[in-house]
Amino acid sequence: MVLERKINAEDKDLQKTSHVHSFRASPSSRKGFRGLYLFSVNPKLIFEKAGEYTFSFHIKESDCSSYVYSVRVKAQSQVKRWVLVSDMQHAKLSLRVGSHFPPISIACYDVYENRTSFRRVPKLIAKVSTKQGVILFQSETLKSHLLSKCSVITAENILVKSSEVDLIRPGYEAQLTICSKDEPFDVSVPCKVLPGSVDYLNAKPKDFMKHLLPGNVVQELELEVFDAYGNHVKQGSDLSLWMDFIFNRKQT
Repeated sequence: MVLERKINAEDKDLQKTSHVHSFRASPSSRKGFRGLYLFSVNPKLIFEKAGEYTFSFHIKESDCSSYVYSVRVKAQSQVKRWVLVSDMQHAKLSLRVGSHFPPISIACYDVYENRTSFRRVPKLIAKVSTKQGVILFQSETLKSHLLSKCSVITAENILVKSSEVDLIRPGYEAQLTICSKDEPFDVSVPCKVLPGSVDYLNAKPKDFMKHLLPGNVVQELELEVFDAYGNHVKQGSDLSLWMDFIFNRKQT
């Protein structure tokens, strides 16, 4: 007798490959019963992937009709890890301070790498840190909601606010991490956090105007350019400047 097993997996990636396994068994006897066909349990028969398993029993070169039996296997409720399921898993994000990250979709998987359901909406925290682990900013004001029969959670409303972007100059390489407040799970994605647009200038030294005398010439004036959060604006940014000198004459 031949046993054929086929799985209609819930994971779309597994659907792209063949999942038909064939097993053979010869007639045998057990406990006084003869003509039994016994199929031993082996790794290929263990239910590890979630989906619908179909078992077809038939005897080759026989007119006997096949016997078909189906079993639905669900993913375990115990979570092993979180995984990013949006396009940003393969593309590096780049955004400015003062803007929002795009919505981030996260799925959870069991010990057999089956996508399973979130038991509840977890309380999420977003962190952006340097490669050395220095946290540039942290946000707990995230909006999150469940999708796809509770198997995907989407986090959004992550506003980038940091006055520490100078720590990652000039490449501005960082890492966004979404983690749970209550459970030991997180996902990370590389990103670039750029300074915001020009907000104010500082002259160096700040009190240089106090030391000018009639006939003095300002040979060089150094200006520091900052965004609204106190980060130096990105080098190479275009900037239009004008300068006014206001003289206060003392009346005698």
